[in-house]
Amino acid sequence: MVKNKDFKILKPNEIIDSFLADTQANSVKLLDRLWYELDVEIHKRGKLNLEERFNTKYSLQDLKVFLGIPDSVKAYGSLIEDALDALCVNIKIKNYTDTNGNLVKSANQNLLSYKYYDNSLVNAKEKVYEITLSSELFNLATQKKKGNFTNLYSRHQEKLRTGLHIVLYQRLKSMLLLNYKKEIDLETFQSFLPVKKSDNNTIKYISEAEKVIKRALVPINTYTDILVSYKTDKKYKLISFNIKINKDNMTIDEIAQVVKNQKNTKQTKKQIEKEKESEIINNLLDK
Repeated sequence: MVKNKDFKILKPNEIIDSFLADTQANSVKLLDRLWYELDVEIHKRGKLNLEERFNTKYSLQDLKVFLGIPDSVKAYGSLIEDALDALCVNIKIKNYTDTNGNLVKSANQNLLSYKYYDNSLVNAKEKVYEITLSSELFNLATQKKKGNFTNLYSRHQEKLRTGLHIVLYQRLKSMLLLNYKKEIDLETFQSFLPVKKSDNNTIKYISEAEKVIKRALVPINTYTDILVSYKTDKKYKLISFNIKINKDNMTIDEIAQVVKNQKNTKQTKKQIEKEKESEIINNLLDK
């Protein structure tokens, strides 16, 4: 049986941007743990190819530990299968590189598939789950860890109880490396925190979005490694987030890593600007 522990993953922003607020928190947490297990496996075995893509067996107790389900919860089997089932459904992933190296603007992808075995006739006396990542997800997970990944630590998320809270936290954390202040319009906000597509359950006004944000920021600011405030412009339906690191919930090494990442981001932007300037100059010289 595996042991639960605090772990760090580098999660592609394409996947962070794909999850919706009505996704179960358990599904996102479980995917993050599987992502960590894949990294461990790659370090053990070296580079994996698609034929060897992540395909591993876990007992029901292993998955219970992954999700931090307390012993007092008796019906944890159904919770685990609900979390797995939610990851077997197609989600829309935008702007990613596929297994052939082509840029995909948008695609519906299954993240994983699974099957289980009843080992009660052998010795385990419980279900054993075989989990396989989709080829596209495997490809994203094993790409070179460059700028389009976000550092996430499991302990910062373990007390986020709803899908809305954990999805918003991961999105805001990914924004942190881009800029301390991020402005989005109401339509964009609704696109990554959507509600059911019914007339009676759609965010139409900034005041409705504020209610969602206020509730979510209480646990995010209390338990995670970021501190978030926001301002709204009701006339133009804009929401401006201000995101800072929450040093009280971070180790010295984590703070140093965030600072380093932000410097690297600034350097990358400067390099892009220099490359554009050089390209313009070269074009003028060619003429």
